[in-house]
Amino acid sequence: MEKYNYPRIDEQRKVHADFTLDAEELLRRIVNEGSSRGIAANLAGKMVRWITQHIRNHDQAMAQFVKECMNKEQETL
Repeated sequence: MEKYNYPRIDEQRKVHADFTLDAEELLRRIVNEGSSRGIAANLAGKMVRWITQHIRNHDQAMAQFVKECMNKEQETL
């Protein structure tokens, strides 16, 4: 991302950091409260949203941007 100056890199990093914080919070809840259906449902919902929204939209857009940059780079060789 840095190599090709991805224009949405700050947004990408923030979303990944937020997801990590959410996962850490769920882990803390499991350690402190034990596992429960509520925590499991919360985790499942977050994972589904991550896959359907973030990966499908943000990560694929970033991958397409990097791919285009790499193709341009190859053309100049």
